[in-house]
Formats: sequence, C-alpha cells, structure tokens
Amino acid sequence: MPQYRFGCDSCGSDVLVWCMREERTLPRDCGTCGKPMRQLAPSRIHLNCDRLDFVTADITGVPVRIQTKAQLNKLCEANGVRRVSSDEVGQNKRKSIEDIARASGVGDLKSDCERTAQALGVPLTLPTDPAEWKKVVKRTIELLTAGA
Repeated sequence: MPQYRFGCDSCGSDVLVWCMREERTLPRDCGTCGKPMRQLAPSRIHLNCDRLDFVTADITGVPVRIQTKAQLNKLCEANGVRRVSSDEVGQNKRKSIEDIARASGVGDLKSDCERTAQALGVPLTLPTDPAEWKKVVKRTIELLTAGA
C-alpha cells in the first residue's frame, strides 16, 4: 500500500498516510487544528536512473557490490544469468503436457505400442483363438529376445 503526504495550510503540519490509491481523494482533517488537509506532491520522485547500490551473491555465488545497471548487465552476461523484468514474472511459463511429450520425443502408451508392433511385424491385438494367441505371443517373444 502506498504512502501519501498530506499537509495543512492553516497550521503547516505535514503527515504521511498509508492508504490505497482510491482513498487518497477522501477528505482528511488535520490532527493538530482540525481543518481539512490537502494531498501534497511526493517528496521523492523515482527516476529511472543508472545508479544502484546493493550487494548480491545470486549472480556469481560470491557477494558482489552492484553500483550501476551497466555493471549489473555485464556481470549477468558474463555469468550466463538472465535478468527477468517484472512483466515476465507474472506470466505463466508452464508448458502443456502435449508440449512436454512432443519435446521429449515420447508418445502416449497407445502410439508407442502401435509403433513397436509395426516394427516387429506382429498384430497389436491378440487373436481370440488360444492356438493363434500362443503363436503370436511366441513369435513376439522370439523377436524381442533375438536382439539380446
């Protein structure tokens, strides 16, 4: 929740108030004289400047003092670290199951079974006749163990 400055024109008092953006337009009375206060201009305006000053061990594994964005960018590039903007953080980067299966080269069980049966030259479904069933099973086992 942001902090806004309000000032009293009558007594000159100045206060910081934590409030939601929508609440900043609500009338506020001065705690000293009781007269209405008005919102003042922010005391600091954040500019997109190149000066930074912090210490991090997340990039190299060793604590490093970062003082400029250029230094940060060079350090990230040298160590293979990709900086992520605040817009990218909220995006869902999870892949669907179909994308993962496609990337791994593995299909579903049915397509894998069909591919294996075609490669071996045996039917995918077994015959209902017990004698034929035994022949297909025996041939499949022979084909599977022939390469071993």
